[in-house]
Amino acid sequence: MSIHESLHRLATAWKIFELHKFLHNISESPYIELGQLAKLKGAVSAATASLDTLTAVILWCHTSGSAEMALSDWTSPSLTTDQKYCVALEAYENLQIWSYLSAERSVGLPVDKAVTGEMVSLMSGKKIAAYGILADQPCKKTVFVGFEEKEIKLTPKQAVVTIQKIVLGGLIVKTHKLSLQQMGALPFSVIVPLKSLCTRNAEEPHMVPPQLLAAMPKIPEYVALPKTADDVLSQNVADSDSDADQDEEGSMPADVGDELSN
Repeated sequence: MSIHESLHRLATAWKIFELHKFLHNISESPYIELGQLAKLKGAVSAATASLDTLTAVILWCHTSGSAEMALSDWTSPSLTTDQKYCVALEAYENLQIWSYLSAERSVGLPVDKAVTGEMVSLMSGKKIAAYGILADQPCKKTVFVGFEEKEIKLTPKQAVVTIQKIVLGGLIVKTHKLSLQQMGALPFSVIVPLKSLCTRNAEEPHMVPPQLLAAMPKIPEYVALPKTADDVLSQNVADSDSDADQDEEGSMPADVGDELSN
């Protein structure tokens, strides 16, 4: 459950009308949804990932909360020692997840300049068509157009990408007049529009491990304060604006058989 949903439930249960009004009218959230941040950083594929999931895929530990603890009496003016430890451990898990994610680069951002060696995803609309890496960017390159070799002059709005993994094999690259699956054995190079590329991590988003480590995170005696949200998220705000521009200007058909235009 997200922080926003939790606050809504509290506002409803306790009839806190001021909180209800605040949650409906806020333009900028005064809190950070770790699920959304984890997706932005490429750690998970869904922004709705729970704390249990984030603890598993990022910290590789299982959470401490048990069914008995969740159903214990949390309305008492004084909590038990186990309850206090459970709450403290959950807060510490959030801090550790935040500390890890804040140091990671964001993914899914538009590529405005072809830098050799940068890992990218080739997009078809909002779907990932292939994973690759930006290759050397010559002025001219000999490639297959149809099933014939031709010399293509690259424009500043194009990039040469070495495709390493195909997701949508039926996607047609207009420059080559071939689908990705017709381009031959991996890896191979294609010339595509820069606007069809976005950044990615070296690894794909994690799935929840089938078996988690037995150990739980341990709370140290001293926990240093993390960097402020303003310091870490200021770049992500700009990144979000760029992402919105990509959806408006760089969108392409999402169907498997659609063409990737220049």
